[in-house]
Amino acid sequence: MKLQYDAELVEGVAFLEARRLNSVLSYRYDSARSKIYDIADPDQRTLAFYQFHEKWFREFGFEDRLLAVLRQFPLIRNRSATLLLRKAVSKKDEGAELFVRPDANNVVMALRAERFIGDPTLDQFLRHEFCHIADMLDESFGYEPDLFLPDAPPAELSLLRDRYRVLWDITIDGRLKYEGEKTKRFAEFTRAFLGRSAEVCERLWTGPRPTHAELVALATMTRLEAHNEPGSSCALCRFPTFAWATDPPVEAIRRDFPRWLPEQGCCARCAELYAMKPLEQPATLYV
Repeated sequence: MKLQYDAELVEGVAFLEARRLNSVLSYRYDSARSKIYDIADPDQRTLAFYQFHEKWFREFGFEDRLLAVLRQFPLIRNRSATLLLRKAVSKKDEGAELFVRPDANNVVMALRAERFIGDPTLDQFLRHEFCHIADMLDESFGYEPDLFLPDAPPAELSLLRDRYRVLWDITIDGRLKYEGEKTKRFAEFTRAFLGRSAEVCERLWTGPRPTHAELVALATMTRLEAHNEPGSSCALCRFPTFAWATDPPVEAIRRDFPRWLPEQGCCARCAELYAMKPLEQPATLYV
């Protein structure tokens, strides 16, 4: 596997680390860096700056630290041609992505420069993200980049992706035995699944790795299982509701929603609208 670095990232890391360590090192760094400005050719000057910061990045031991974590994931090293480290704009932008081409798999890891400077969680973050990539490369996991949910509007698909991410993060941190993350991950599950049983969390945390399909099934479980719970979404209009219909007009609803099941329930507003529609007329649901 070939390592590549974003120029802005290695420059930011080298600058911050030189400042953090001591004033003498900062002076050496500034003195050597200032000489590069004497190079007249702009292309050669840009290349010289990159090589200069890449050298300091390595001398500070950051490449060795990265490789030490990467060695724990032979599937990535054996099946990926390139690992590119790029600068992340914000903490939310940090993370790893897999780019699949016909000729090669490439991994891009986005990190803030500040993540490298005295942050004890750097190795933990790298392991977590590399575990995502390793799962994606493992054929037995069966990863598919597109999540599909029949009859789902965009908002529900977005919710499905968020829930899938939460479940995947739980099983990864459980496998990596990051006990310090357990409370945080379980809280994310509670928020994403409207307080559903933590038994699912414990099973994901301690059990074997689920497949992609199993995670998708868990992510969609509240679509059928969480009906009629206060604050959950109506199966028809998709809006959260605290007023559920006790006797919905099944035949009228199924004219527009043939896959709808009475067990899924519907909100009182939808039931009222469909109850007022004659069966010979197509029902029009508000949006």
